[in-house]
Amino acid sequence: MLKPYFRINEVSGINMMIASDGNLSINVCVVKASGNHLEIEKKVIGLTSLKQLKEALPSKVPIALNLVGKGILIKQIEGSEEVNANNFGKILPNANPEDFYIQQFVSSEQSFVSLIRSIEAEKWLKELTDLELNVLSLSLGPFVVQQVVPQLNFYGDNIVFDGHEIQRNEQANWISYRYASETGSAFLVKLETEKIDERLILPYAAAFQLILVNDLPVINARVSILDSKLNAAVAEQKVTVISLITLAVLFALLLINFVLLTHYVTVNEQLALRAGQTARNIIDVDKLNVDIKHKEALLDTLGWDGGINNGVYIYRIAQLLPPEITWQAVAVNPVDLSHEKEERNIHFLSRKIKVTGYSQKIIVVNEWMGRIKSLSWVKNVQLQNYTYNNERNTGEFTAIIDY
Repeated sequence: MLKPYFRINEVSGINMMIASDGNLSINVCVVKASGNHLEIEKKVIGLTSLKQLKEALPSKVPIALNLVGKGILIKQIEGSEEVNANNFGKILPNANPEDFYIQQFVSSEQSFVSLIRSIEAEKWLKELTDLELNVLSLSLGPFVVQQVVPQLNFYGDNIVFDGHEIQRNEQANWISYRYASETGSAFLVKLETEKIDERLILPYAAAFQLILVNDLPVINARVSILDSKLNAAVAEQKVTVISLITLAVLFALLLINFVLLTHYVTVNEQLALRAGQTARNIIDVDKLNVDIKHKEALLDTLGWDGGINNGVYIYRIAQLLPPEITWQAVAVNPVDLSHEKEERNIHFLSRKIKVTGYSQKIIVVNEWMGRIKSLSWVKNVQLQNYTYNNERNTGEFTAIIDY
């Protein structure tokens, strides 16, 4: 029930197209989640600089960045094996995988691997960070669109938008991809029932993925610093939600306490009135209280412990008894010998079981006591003494069990 509140609820999706001459074309889609509903808060198309981007974005909103164009290398390979340092040579022979950030999108038996040099990616990330923009994820190429295809009115096997041409088979698995800047969708693109410029599809998809990062198999580049920031952001959101829920619960408890206090104050006033009306019975009540105290003292003297089934407790500790130990005696609520000489009345040790017995080795006794401590109703186990009995040629011990 709380899972929808643990996510990041507002994200700025940014698609940055880097032309061969280094010029930028930036499109922005700010998406906000409310319950199970997603709403596009802001759309910006055709920005050409990071300064313009900074001015267009709402402050402190996390960013899902998608890079397309110059510096992005896309390779299509057979199979779904994860690309790592061992098989990276199949993608780029003689290249060092540590020099690249890698994104892998698997569609059935095809893998589309997107690469960007870490130096190049970090340059863009640093420039955005210098502008105080909080980037939490980086995706490469058009592949993040897979997350939102069911929401778009693309029919048939092929998907064409904003220069991206994706060919699929009858099972909707990707077969091939190519980029041709002059191509676009042949019809008006709709997101569910809302019209949307095809240039906003990728930034929307990137924002959508980041909002539902805990529910979707993400399609993004493996960038450790961004993964750490994203995990920290999600954790912070969880702490915020749990804190708010805790405050709400505490407020509810305070309200309940106030209502109960008011109720009991009223009841107490009524009882006080009744007590005043029956003042003639106070003497009898005092006598009754004295009698009750006398009986309580008598029960305490007799060692009564509230009707606990002591036989069950003795049976349970006896079950744990090793064969090397022989019991001599078991006493429930035994006599308190420390008061025997000082007073004439007998006192009992409440809620205690005293066990005396014989064992050749003290370690066996300690092990047995350790087993007893594991019982949920046992509060403490103490070895009162262990002495060697020469007549019996064995050790004699006394153990006290508090329950």
